[in-house]
Amino acid sequence: MRTASSKLDTAHLTANEEAELRCHTALELHDQGDYDGAREAMFPLWKRIGSRPNTEGLSDTIAAEVLLTTGILTRWLGNRSEIKEADGYAKDLISESITLFEAIKDSRKVAEARTELAYCYWRVGAHDEARILFSEALKRLTIGGNARANAIIGLSFVEWAESRHNEALKVLTENAPLFEKSLATLSEVFITIRSESYLKKSARRQESEVLTFNAPSMNIAAQMNNSN
Repeated sequence: MRTASSKLDTAHLTANEEAELRCHTALELHDQGDYDGAREAMFPLWKRIGSRPNTEGLSDTIAAEVLLTTGILTRWLGNRSEIKEADGYAKDLISESITLFEAIKDSRKVAEARTELAYCYWRVGAHDEARILFSEALKRLTIGGNARANAIIGLSFVEWAESRHNEALKVLTENAPLFEKSLATLSEVFITIRSESYLKKSARRQESEVLTFNAPSMNIAAQMNNSN
């Protein structure tokens, strides 16, 4: 007999419905920065970083969602806790989700998953692989929205990490209207670039850089300097 989570009312749901609800809730909490809440939302389907989620009895569509969600959370929680193996675990889960999404011919979800896989490669400094995956995802994510914005932000991270600053800015400014309709804003992107890229390079890089650019209805100056 299935029981409900202390926070999610799942007793009346089928296994597929419950798994779908848990994934949706976990990703919402992920976007809000609620680490513990996101992890709890996936329990008991997924118990810890490094473990494979239980997808037994789920449809291929829902199983793929569970694998993708746990892959995203593995990368996110693992990096927060400085677990070196987290990116590898995340790659495996996300790659398996891509295989399932391809099998059911869900092109958009394949692109979304490739975007998340690209972030794994970017995290470990495999910029060429990340650039290819982000670019492939963008070819499929032709309609604006958070999925396309996520891939664009990732591609700008790669270009910035390779010191291709003009290319990074070009990627963002050419897609500026998209960010007006999405959860992210260009100023938030710059804050993230600063926290992600500069924390990764802080041991090697001491100089400060100032970026200024114009976009429709925007004039954003972001100071990109060493967080330390």
